[in-house]
Amino acid sequence: MKKWKYLLLFLFITGTMVLPQARRLDFSQAVGDVRTIGGQIAGILGGLIGLLGFGRAAYMFATGGDRAVQSLLMGIIGFTIGQFAVTML
Repeated sequence: MKKWKYLLLFLFITGTMVLPQARRLDFSQAVGDVRTIGGQIAGILGGLIGLLGFGRAAYMFATGGDRAVQSLLMGIIGFTIGQFAVTML
């Protein structure tokens, strides 16, 4: 029976020490980090899409493909969206 009393006393003491600390949590720095990571990922993905579009456009121009201009525009738009994403986020 003494073990239960000591266990309950221990839980009560640790609970009273932990609860005030739990109320003071501040997530503002974590939110800023998530926004920074999101902006970087969006920029990288936009850059990769743009690079893919430019590579496809170069291949189509070299082989005489009929959709080379569309691929070039896809590359330009991909880079632009990536830069907007980095700027906005």
